[in-house]
Amino acid sequence: MDSPRVAILKTVLPSSPNADAAIAHAVSGSSSPPPGISPALVKKAVLANAVLDISNDNEELTRHVLQNPEVSTLRDVAFRYDPKLVASLAASGGSGSGDNHQDDPSSAQTLNEKDFQARLFHAEPSAVIRRMVSDNQVSCVCFPTRPQLAVMALEPCSYDLLPKDTLTP
Repeated sequence: MDSPRVAILKTVLPSSPNADAAIAHAVSGSSSPPPGISPALVKKAVLANAVLDISNDNEELTRHVLQNPEVSTLRDVAFRYDPKLVASLAASGGSGSGDNHQDDPSSAQTLNEKDFQARLFHAEPSAVIRRMVSDNQVSCVCFPTRPQLAVMALEPCSYDLLPKDTLTP
């Protein structure tokens, strides 16, 4: 009786006695974490749910994100997952472990990297622009030299271009 999203979350998250409660918290969007559950597990469940939201429920990409030790937030995803990486993940079996989805282009797990990047931009515009500047996809006239751009790319991404409430459609 689980929803497809809950079923995917159960397969991508580490096995834990409290996994169901962490998943319920992530899916509900509740702001207060449930008591007695590891904050790390709750954080992973929330991240997995957010990645599934923007990736059209792509299990393989979500699993890849959760296994990446450099990624703990959606902002990290926006900074580290460029279109080439997303396309390579989609081409190398982006339909996850569900073999019945692999040849079906109408599958819910089909990943369109351009849609993914657009959704990622709406969720984390500052980090996406920062990645694009550091990857030399856009020029930035405010930093005239490459070393200054490199310094900006290495600094923690803690700023926002737009307040979150202006991004709501």
